[in-house]
Amino acid sequence: MRRRLIIAALALLAAPGCAITNRIDQTNRKIDTTNSQLVIANQQLAAALQRIDEANRRLDVVDQAILQSPLLRPKPAPAAPAPGQPTP
Repeated sequence: MRRRLIIAALALLAAPGCAITNRIDQTNRKIDTTNSQLVIANQQLAAALQRIDEANRRLDVVDQAILQSPLLRPKPAPAAPAPGQPTP
C-alpha cells in the first residue's frame, strides 16, 4: 500500500502540468537568468580591474618620473666665503 502511494505521488510529480514541477521549472529558469547576469557582472568587474591595473601602472611610471626629476633634487649648498670675505 505504502509503495503504491509513493509510486502514485511520483507519477503525479512527473505528470506534465503538475504545480510542483512547474514551480521547480520556474525557479530553475530564474536561477539560470541570475547566473547569466552574474557572469556578465563578473566579466564587467574583470574588465574594470584590468583598467584599474593599467591606470596604476601608468601612475607608477609618472611617480618614478617625478621622483627622478632634477627639479626635485636638492640644490648644492652655497660655497663658504673665503676668509676675510664678507658673507652675502
